[in-house]
Amino acid sequence: MYRCLFWLLGILLFLPPALAAEPPLEEIREILRTHLPEPPRESRLAALSPDKLEEGLKDIDPHARLLTREELHESPPGGGQGVGIGGELFFRDGQLIISPYQEGSLARAGVTRRVVLLEVNGSRAQDLSLEEAAAMLLGPPGTRVRLRMHTFPQGEEFEKTLTRRSFRPLQVEMVQPGDQAVLRVRSFEAGRTRSALKAGIQFIGAGQSPVFIDLREAVGGDLYEALDCASMFLPSGSSMGGMERRDSRMVVNSPGEKKFAGSVVLLVGPDTASAAEVFAAALGHHGRALLVGRPTFGKCSTQTRIKLSDGSVLQFTNGLILGPEGDKCSSAGLQPHITVPEKKLFDTAWLVSRGLAGLAKDALPGETQDEYSLERLAGEGRLTVRSMRAWDRLPVKYVRLVLDLAELNLDLLGAGTEQVKSWAARAADSNDPALARHAQELESLAGFMSAGGWEKQN
Repeated sequence: MYRCLFWLLGILLFLPPALAAEPPLEEIREILRTHLPEPPRESRLAALSPDKLEEGLKDIDPHARLLTREELHESPPGGGQGVGIGGELFFRDGQLIISPYQEGSLARAGVTRRVVLLEVNGSRAQDLSLEEAAAMLLGPPGTRVRLRMHTFPQGEEFEKTLTRRSFRPLQVEMVQPGDQAVLRVRSFEAGRTRSALKAGIQFIGAGQSPVFIDLREAVGGDLYEALDCASMFLPSGSSMGGMERRDSRMVVNSPGEKKFAGSVVLLVGPDTASAAEVFAAALGHHGRALLVGRPTFGKCSTQTRIKLSDGSVLQFTNGLILGPEGDKCSSAGLQPHITVPEKKLFDTAWLVSRGLAGLAKDALPGETQDEYSLERLAGEGRLTVRSMRAWDRLPVKYVRLVLDLAELNLDLLGAGTEQVKSWAARAADSNDPALARHAQELESLAGFMSAGGWEKQN
């Protein structure tokens, strides 16, 4: 399995500064001695030293790392506004790859799919380390950087001069390769991904069409958030997976709640890891999703963090992942139901076509549409954004608005005309930039609903 390191350039990327001269070694030893799933050898704990702490930690736990106070200060909260080119930089097979974020500088310049980085301001990417390339790509807002790239995995070379911008990454991005919407999840973040995923599913019409969830770049995240997301699809009481620690073992069952019953396709690949594999394993095991792509990474452990007395934080492995049957995760990863050629893995439209063909052979049950017509709902004063979407009468341009407002805890899908008008007025007078920037879009949507614009939609 290839070695891969991910950097969020669209957020404030941080580079590891030198470790503190005197880290609290005894605290670190005791934490590792007490909390690792398997007790480490005392000789390895004794060998930890300030000058080679990183190497010593990796020798004990491949996922262990000491985060200094400076790193913690520079690292922004998940989903917060950041500055950069709007992409995720990582190293794979000797190449530097960039995956663009929606609404980042790359996407605004028309680069919406993975690219191979060839040059940064005239410097050859193959001569740069990951850290050096990241440092060259970062810079103050408004400054420019010139990139030479080619489409992934092999394609035509091109150049783009990008302006570094501030933007707010989405927990769940929506891409539209052709007629089928795809929800892209990059990470499972505690308390955020489930609501964003739910909003995305409702927007594209729960039960009206298959839901495609792209996990090809989902490198992990919070285990319990992944299980919460899986519970949206699995019948009450279904075993979803869990974690085994040194002195405990826990498997979580799906709680009783309203479930999404439509067809689901998960796009997976070698970068799909950890919490994302838990989510995919649960849905695949219970026959609730068709997996399309390549075998997943096979990361079978979870990590946590503990704050130390000097203000730094120790990250280390605190548990082993369990599958939906309660067995230990396999380092071989998940095998998709439909395996595609490696060169086709990031051709989203082609993978969607494979998924639709797979569903046609063994269709999963879907929901039936409400007996009400959209016109009747409007006549009864019960027209909502969700109902317009369910009847395919909501313009595509409002998709980003729905997801943005979901991250602000505003359920636009459930809003009627008067509620949308109220939020438009609130946004226009708001001192919160995250809400104020949506004032015109909300006003436009309110006008669309009031004027019966949905009657003219196909």
